[in-house]
Amino acid sequence: SSGINAEYGRDMLAYKICYTLVSSICVLLITVSYIAILREFLRSKSKVAAADPSQPAQQQSDQDQVFFLSVKVFIVIGTQLLCWIPMSAAILASFVGASIPPAINDVLVGLILP
Repeated sequence: SSGINAEYGRDMLAYKICYTLVSSICVLLITVSYIAILREFLRSKSKVAAADPSQPAQQQSDQDQVFFLSVKVFIVIGTQLLCWIPMSAAILASFVGASIPPAINDVLVGLILP
């Protein structure tokens, strides 16, 4: 019986480590991807503006687009972090022996689903 419990404990530890690593890598990739999209958008807008500086109204529209894209990217990255970090923190807390009540785990899983 104690051998089964020890094996179960090792399996759960391996699962928690894999889950934490995979979710951290996913959040990192999402963040880096959105930042790269934003940087490329800004770079292309600056090239277009440099090529035709005679349209100030268009430049204001471009600045508005840059602002709204920046806000959208911030919202996407922020919501990803708000969803994944609590669950990862709970798993990391369990590594050091903290006991997370099942109701808290259910709420954290609910945050990740949307």
